[in-house]
Amino acid sequence: MKKYNDSNKNLNRQKGMTFIELMIVTVILAVLASTGVPALQSLFERRNVFAIGDFFVKTMKLARLEAIQRGEDITVVSTTGTDDWSQGWTIQYTDDDDEIQIISTYPSLRNGPVFTSSEFNDTVGVTIRPTGQVVSPGSFELFYVGCEGEQILNYEVFVSGILQKGVSVCP
Repeated sequence: MKKYNDSNKNLNRQKGMTFIELMIVTVILAVLASTGVPALQSLFERRNVFAIGDFFVKTMKLARLEAIQRGEDITVVSTTGTDDWSQGWTIQYTDDDDEIQIISTYPSLRNGPVFTSSEFNDTVGVTIRPTGQVVSPGSFELFYVGCEGEQILNYEVFVSGILQKGVSVCP
């Protein structure tokens, strides 16, 4: 039977890492994180744009449903009264006394996306008739400044009241 000397016993008992090994691993993780974070940020912004777009589609469906159920013209307007829809929007109608009644208000969008419409602006909102059709068609554009790849969402509002989503390449 072989006997082991005391120096081998100490090596077998060592547990954990030395301080230098820990520092090397920390530096490697820092380098990997610094290269991966920008890619993750782009991914999160892309997902956020699609989530905002889906939320807007649900808003328009709600407005269309309200118009059909109430038998009234329902209008979706930006809260700023401009073509900047990123500051929020409101679903509303005018009652028999010519007073504006608000059905629902949606807050400004977080993280600063660009959400605009050239047709629906300070004078024209998306007006939906009791038949579910819109008074005038138009489009919306949703994206983040500095986007890359296919990250611009385009929404076409048809006379039928249906929205069609498209994706286009950032400039």
